[in-house]
Amino acid sequence: MTESNVICAADDKEILIYLKAESAVLKCEKIPESISLLPLEEKCHDVSINNVKWPLDKVILKQKTLTQ
Repeated sequence: MTESNVICAADDKEILIYLKAESAVLKCEKIPESISLLPLEEKCHDVSINNVKWPLDKVILKQKTLTQ
């Protein structure tokens, strides 16, 4: 058995993709209504996403705590 770099969970309305690799290319048959990027570490560096309303190019995503 080999370790997967992607863990995925979905239902008829939503999909959650946990990315363990450095990068991934995801292609959707239908355009999603919305996309959320959530950092699972304090900071995620060099995050990029395109073909969306607000593209990102090599930005840092930071977690925000309730005290911030």
